[in-house]
Amino acid sequence: DALKMRDMKHNSEGSSQVALVLDVSQSMNVEDVSGKSRLWATKEMIYTLLSQSQWQRFSLTIFAGESQKILPFTDDISLLATFIQSLDSNNITLQGTRIDLGITDALSTFWEGESWYLIVFSDGAEEEMNPPKELKKDIEYRGIQVFMVGVWSVEGWYIPTRDVFEPYKVYQGKRVVSRLNETALQKLSQQLWGVYSTHISDIHIPLWIEEKVSQN
Repeated sequence: DALKMRDMKHNSEGSSQVALVLDVSQSMNVEDVSGKSRLWATKEMIYTLLSQSQWQRFSLTIFAGESQKILPFTDDISLLATFIQSLDSNNITLQGTRIDLGITDALSTFWEGESWYLIVFSDGAEEEMNPPKELKKDIEYRGIQVFMVGVWSVEGWYIPTRDVFEPYKVYQGKRVVSRLNETALQKLSQQLWGVYSTHISDIHIPLWIEEKVSQN
């Protein structure tokens, strides 16, 4: 339970900064994680990361068709977990998967003179994403390590709706299946000099992220 995690607020002088960037588009409501939604699985992964980190500050940014900065860098893990717990696909009305906007907003929250990490959680867009040259240059110049985490299955499932008569999104008379677009996420990760990973069966932050973040 996020609210029961130990209080990790402390003097964080010299700690690293980890920007969390979450996809909250409607496709993240797809329940292809053992009957749970992709957004639920993403939150569980983040709770795991937060519970194991000791000397990091975290910020929180969400995106769909547009981006929104939720929380600046903080070492108050309980506060951060509370904000994460409240997130859902209604936080942003404009639909889409503008990962570039989420990353751009997250970059604006970094302070100077720290170790910088950025972790993106998304199921990818339907089409390939090409980040602006300015964004790529900024990440390279500032030495920000980007991690891209794909959620969830390549088989996919139907996108749920709030319609009592049709529980799933329909397009041209057919129910829409949302799948993890690994190709788009892998390409985006390469363009940003980042690392891509995905977990299908285990709800757990990839070990390489935990080790990279915790060593600073």
